Amino acid sequence: MKIRELIQRYIHEMNGHDGRKGMKPLGESHHYTLKRLMRDPIADIAADKLTNQDVKDFALRRSEKVCAATVGQDVTYLSGILAYAGSEWDDCANVTNAAVLVAKKTLTKKGIVGKSTPRKVRPTEQQIAQLMDYFAQSKVQIRMADVVAFGLASSRRISEVCRITHGDVDWANVDAEGHAAPMYTVRDLKHPTKKKGNDKRFPLFPELAEIIRRQPRTSVDPAERIFPFRSRSVTAAYIRAKKACKIENLRLHDNRREAITQWLRKFSVHEVRHYVSGHENSAILERNYDATDPTEGHAAIRKATEVRMAA
Repeated sequence: MKIRELIQRYIHEMNGHDGRKGMKPLGESHHYTLKRLMRDPIADIAADKLTNQDVKDFALRRSEKVCAATVGQDVTYLSGILAYAGSEWDDCANVTNAAVLVAKKTLTKKGIVGKSTPRKVRPTEQQIAQLMDYFAQSKVQIRMADVVAFGLASSRRISEVCRITHGDVDWANVDAEGHAAPMYTVRDLKHPTKKKGNDKRFPLFPELAEIIRRQPRTSVDPAERIFPFRSRSVTAAYIRAKKACKIENLRLHDNRREAITQWLRKFSVHEVRHYVSGHENSAILERNYDATDPTEGHAAIRKATEVRMAA
């Protein structure tokens, strides 16, 4: 059986096929990567004949177009499918991921496979103002100003922002002292292993509540989305706005980094995880999203000193 056949079989088993329910639906990025892998020459090799040189050749081809982290992801996905086939399918008992494991050690030493470098870009106040002015004058049907403002205040990923429904907002919630403490739920929050069912509640801070209240409703259906737009369409509109404003090297997802960095000035890392970002551990949050500028250190020290003196 060729590697291409194994990949297709794996996709069908995970996502479901011909009316059969899938075991564990693949994420969009994972699915796309496997489909691309099926188009590579390595997919024509018989799975039980794969050598470590085949894997090295594949990695070298990919390294001509993508970074070491992406090559590493591709190799990891290939390894996972081979390991799964050998352990789960009786007709693939002689298939293993041994060749991949051997090749990966060499590829890592040579830097062809590697870890990603955390992106630290944040939008500046001027860039945010430019984009908001553009959105205010834009005739696009997507309410971009509110969508972007919600993301900047909440740190939510754009896919999460576009998933939240009116039924996900608990306006009646009160805290232990009886004060109003509205909450909102984010369904299927991104998780390294749990693709579905990872739902988490977050405080609906006043700025977020104000944004939600001004969104028009077409029905009383609790399943109606607050921002009824496709995340891809929002991203496309954001890219067009960047080009119009002549802003380079900025992504919509950078707003999440900006939001988390701002919240880290108010709360501890532990609190930001639970109140805002929803990260499973602090290490990922600090590595990928904390973009605190060291040059701000002097101002931070002055502020801390003023607070102590006032006390």
